[in-house]
Amino acid sequence: MTKKIPIPARVRSTVVSLLTQLHRTPRHTVDVPPHEEHFLLLAQELDGYVATDVLDDFRREISYGEYGVGLENLCERLREFDARLPAAILDEIARLARLMQLPDDRWSFVTTLKERPEDAG
Repeated sequence: MTKKIPIPARVRSTVVSLLTQLHRTPRHTVDVPPHEEHFLLLAQELDGYVATDVLDDFRREISYGEYGVGLENLCERLREFDARLPAAILDEIARLARLMQLPDDRWSFVTTLKERPEDAG
C-alpha cells in the first residue's frame, strides 16, 4: 500500500489551476475554425490539375478532420510533382495555410508553382 503525502492547499490549488488552464488551452488551433467545405472546394478546384491519388489522400485526411496535415501533405506532393496551378488556387492554398497557422516552410514554396502561359489551355 502506498503512503499518501499531504499536499498543502496552496500548492494543490495552483496545480489544479494550471491543469485546468492546460486542459482549456487547445494546441494548434486558430481563432477562426477551419471549415471542411473550404478544403473540399479546394480539392474540387484541384481536380484536373493533380493526380487522382493525391486528391484522394487530401480528401481522406480532411474527412478525418486533419486539415493541417492534409494541407501540408498536399503541398509536399505538389512540390514533388512540380505541379503548375492557377494563381487563384495557389492563393487559396496560401489563405488556408495561414488560417491553419502552418509554418511557412511547410507551404510557402507553392507560390512558385504558378501556371505558366504555355501550361494553360
